[in-house]
Amino acid sequence: AKKKQVDNPVAPPKAASDFPEIEGYQIDSMIERGGMGMVYKARELRTNQPVAVKVMLPQMAANPENIKAFQREIDVTRQLKHPYIVQLYDHGKTDAICYFVLEYVNGMNLHQFLATHGGRLSLEQSAAIMLDTLDGLAYAHSAEITMQIAGGVSQTYTGVVHRDLKPQNILLGITPQGWVGKVSDFGSSKSFESAGLTNITKPGEVLGTPMYWPREQITHYK
Repeated sequence: AKKKQVDNPVAPPKAASDFPEIEGYQIDSMIERGGMGMVYKARELRTNQPVAVKVMLPQMAANPENIKAFQREIDVTRQLKHPYIVQLYDHGKTDAICYFVLEYVNGMNLHQFLATHGGRLSLEQSAAIMLDTLDGLAYAHSAEITMQIAGGVSQTYTGVVHRDLKPQNILLGITPQGWVGKVSDFGSSKSFESAGLTNITKPGEVLGTPMYWPREQITHYK
């Protein structure tokens, strides 16, 4: 069946004057507002390439733990190079905001895609998205990642687990061959080998989205 592209539902547009100013980029529109910040569609002025710019909300930046999670997403994503993982191109900080620049995925997330299909997908649709996602995750689970552990020491580890995989974090881009799935948002990720060394979680803290937890996260919560 021919795949039909559906407009990505986003929050109400803001006035262009409200968009942040980032040197080298022209922000065109808002894509979504998340718990940590805003995501905008923009153009890199040097290449005219469409990109996504993720900006931390000023009120969130007041909390050091939020800054740590934002930096975590930058540190991990920039080291993951795979066609089924959203790529990070650039990052930086202005006087007012922290931001990073990502590959622009022309489509919607899996949660939105499901909503446009009445909550159900065909086996053919599901299998294609699932295989793309698993391919990206398999790569992440064996990738070499350099992470900063407690005490500020950098250490290289093999394998990183996402820890917040859910439909909202699987982006679907439309191509001539159909939809392509890409894993995004590694802000909660952690290396298998560095467990207990990075101070990214504390005793009693809950990470991820309970509806999408694997049962091992409950039965083997430590």
